[in-house]
Amino acid sequence: MAALLCFIATIALTAVIGFTVLMGHIRVVEQGNRHAKLSSMLRHEQDKAEAWKDHQARAYTARAIEQKAKDFGMTHADAKDMVTIP
Repeated sequence: MAALLCFIATIALTAVIGFTVLMGHIRVVEQGNRHAKLSSMLRHEQDKAEAWKDHQARAYTARAIEQKAKDFGMTHADAKDMVTIP
């Protein structure tokens, strides 16, 4: 009878240890997946920021500004149109 109880206790302890190890592995996998997702999100944000910088660099060149002014019918001011502030 004592041997049977010892055997059952050993099996129960082994099951608990196995379950604990399994839960630990699950947590490691979850953390790995979370890290991969966050890395992907960071890379995506960096790509968007780089695209925005490229857009800004193209949109605010002297040639682009001159073209926009021309599109809106703006002209350069002559000396008679200029206002001087004393």
